[in-house]
Amino acid sequence: VNALLEAIEYGREPAAIATPDRAAAALRAYIRHLPDALVPSAQYRRLLVSAGSPSVDTRIDGLVRMVDALPPSHREALNALCFCLSNLGASRGGSDEQLAEVVAVFADAIVPARAPGPVGREFGERQRERLHFVALGCMAQHVPAIFQGAHLRTPLPELRAPTGERGGGERSAGPPPSGTPPPPPPP
Repeated sequence: VNALLEAIEYGREPAAIATPDRAAAALRAYIRHLPDALVPSAQYRRLLVSAGSPSVDTRIDGLVRMVDALPPSHREALNALCFCLSNLGASRGGSDEQLAEVVAVFADAIVPARAPGPVGREFGERQRERLHFVALGCMAQHVPAIFQGAHLRTPLPELRAPTGERGGGERSAGPPPSGTPPPPPPP
């Protein structure tokens, strides 16, 4: 991680040492040392509530209001990061699954979990992790609508967290036995 940060700082090409996990770790380290959180505590609850909205339109509307309330430097940084995630997902094939994998790696780096407090008591740790993924995925899918006020033609369906350790997904137990219907998708 330190080698990656040094490469970026001194203008060297970081691609040789940058895996998604190392890049996320470097981003986490960078964000951790910022004087203010990317999503300040005054807007953090709004981010979680917006991400938890059952309607994609309501979710996007809430995220637009949250982004609009951010200080300009925070809004610009979050816009650039979400635009980058969108491009990374596209460069990996452009499917929802590829974007979900990229978002899962970076979700806790861009919106790190907060210490317990009023929001911590209202939203448990696992729920916050899931909502971070949902919020960041929605922002990466709808960058122009959320950050630049572009008209939203058709909202994209919510990304599903990849199974495994990241993004709040559960470990897959493998395919169901033959003849057993697959379980319904989570709500």
